[in-house]
Amino acid sequence: MNTKELNQQLRGMMLAQFGVDRVLTVTDLSNDDLHAMRQYTTDEILIEQIDLYIVKNDYVELINSIDTYQHINHINGMGVMQERSKKRHIIERFAKEGTADQQKIAKNALKNIK
Repeated sequence: MNTKELNQQLRGMMLAQFGVDRVLTVTDLSNDDLHAMRQYTTDEILIEQIDLYIVKNDYVELINSIDTYQHINHINGMGVMQERSKKRHIIERFAKEGTADQQKIAKNALKNIK
């Protein structure tokens, strides 16, 4: 058994033991965690709840990236330049791969970014 399989099993056990409501209240769940839990469960209601949480996380990431990029857009420095580049990459990813609403928000933000 490799590390990835072990991580997926542990996430699945956490979901089974605590239930989706309690697991989804953990603030530091990444989308990778959620995808692993989604693969582990067969309950359609849980899958829908996890999918909704993934979409919510995506929106939060997109909005935070746009906000951060706009706030640091006019500051100079190497660290700021790297952070701007990282946030712009996230926004561009949503413009290409996001849902229709996410694409609209990301493209509008990119249009306003020089």
